[in-house]
Amino acid sequence: MDYSQCIAVYFNSEEIVKDDIVWGLLELGIEVERPEYRVPLQEYQEEQVEQILPLIVQRTFVITQDFSAVVARACDAAHIPYISWVYDSPQRSLYLKEALLPMNYIFVFDKKQCERLKAIGIQHVFHQPLAGNIAKASILKITDEDIEKYSSDISFVGQMYQRSYQESFFRCAPPEAKEQFDSFFSKTVCNWKKGCTIFNQLGPDANEYMLRGLIEQDYNNYRIDKKYAGEVLIVATTIAGMERKAVLCEAAQLGQCDLYTNSLVEEKAFANVRIHPPIDYNSEIYKVYFSSKINLNITMRAIESGIPQRIFDIMSVGGFVLTNEQEEIEELFTPGVDLVTFQSLDEMKDKIGYYLSHERERIRIAMNGYQKVRDYYSYPHQLTTILKNLGIG
Repeated sequence: MDYSQCIAVYFNSEEIVKDDIVWGLLELGIEVERPEYRVPLQEYQEEQVEQILPLIVQRTFVITQDFSAVVARACDAAHIPYISWVYDSPQRSLYLKEALLPMNYIFVFDKKQCERLKAIGIQHVFHQPLAGNIAKASILKITDEDIEKYSSDISFVGQMYQRSYQESFFRCAPPEAKEQFDSFFSKTVCNWKKGCTIFNQLGPDANEYMLRGLIEQDYNNYRIDKKYAGEVLIVATTIAGMERKAVLCEAAQLGQCDLYTNSLVEEKAFANVRIHPPIDYNSEIYKVYFSSKINLNITMRAIESGIPQRIFDIMSVGGFVLTNEQEEIEELFTPGVDLVTFQSLDEMKDKIGYYLSHERERIRIAMNGYQKVRDYYSYPHQLTTILKNLGIG
């Protein structure tokens, strides 16, 4: 494809500073302008539209990681296509009225989230799996000292969702609601079998109590179903905290287990887990993934079917992935060949034990995963698909 006449504008946001999309655009031969101005992803002030407009006029398209309503407004005014490649699911801003603007081209990695967005009337919304930055990973210098520093049997990088208000929220629930919550959690937490979902599963009393808990949340400007919002904000985060703690504590019984997180956690609650502060996304994280024998992925339950960014990042540097079952994994990868999946804690423990003691198989699977991302899910490959949906290339 000849993209030599294309000029893209890429905005970082106030919340997300990543350059992977820029790498992919440059690999395709597209000129990329990167204004220093960081755009908001949530609500915005009218004058911010005027600040953005001079930065995008006469450009081929504008692109951001996640959706920004203010960029959508500016692109609509300038009549320039706006690409948002969304790696949060769901992203709250997609339920603002600006998501309906005709110059938007919204790409989400979760098929079921894509269908939800189509159902509320978004015109140009597409299912688009995420990508791994093979180019960046390939030039990363990893020294013997790095391997010694980040070496681990089992590692996990991510939030832990250990929030004190969640405990008080459920503790204060009326008896009927509390019983329904307890029943739901007992059959759902650490159950990753196909068909197990957090949505539309609560009893009526639990639902009513959950909706009352959202009264203080401001949803006046959002076109999102309140029940769905509660399931995402309250139920999904609560289960994430329970699952991630359970997974890491069980894994730590089988080998050295390291957690890298920006969450505040009580070390005594994570027996034998070595807890580290957050690490730099652009360099250190790849060193962890490369130096760990097993890299865990524990998918946030608000992601209904898609494959989170963590899996692509691990595979892009040749790391071994052990992940919970997720519907779209089998559409993109071959379990047992490119990565390894589990449906329960017991299955996870069995596979950790097996792959820690079978190095040759572990390395072979990691290399297969790297090659699959390199050949099919690199940023240039995925961006080519995105641009075809705009009629570019």
